[in-house]
Amino acid sequence: MDNKLDMPVEKLIILYLLDKLNFGISDQQLIEIVIRQNLMSYFDLTTSIADLIQGGMVKCNEATMRKLYLITEKGKTTLKFFEKELLLSKRTLIDEFCNTNKSDLQLEASLFSDYVYLGNGEYRVILMIFEKSSAIFELSFRVFSKEDAKKAISKWKTNAKEIYKNIFNTLLQ
Repeated sequence: MDNKLDMPVEKLIILYLLDKLNFGISDQQLIEIVIRQNLMSYFDLTTSIADLIQGGMVKCNEATMRKLYLITEKGKTTLKFFEKELLLSKRTLIDEFCNTNKSDLQLEASLFSDYVYLGNGEYRVILMIFEKSSAIFELSFRVFSKEDAKKAISKWKTNAKEIYKNIFNTLLQ
């Protein structure tokens, strides 16, 4: 690298993004953001995130049945020191993206869904909502086709708030 930085720009981008979001995001979300915004290549992302975790600047929380990446205090301190080295155009792009998409990303990061084949054409569907690494809502039920399991998961991803609210209200009425 031919510049005066001790911190590669890819790592600064990741730290800046995680700091602006201020909540854990999944592998898939991180990949989609950096690729969609043309911030770096997939290879640069995977090597940079691994280095940041090893250096203690990012932590990977796996308590929610999937990996969620969060900036650490050490990462915040490092970012403050090097933030001005990140081009204003990159910071502005990330700021605008976060302002536009933060609530959707946060909701998506708080949801979990999966299905498990039980045998005899039956599947168990598992739907969850997490808040600060703790499950605040869990729903598990049996369906009789893979298509129904996928349909339930798809509906959960788009209607989780309303489903949760309706179940909660029904139970407490």
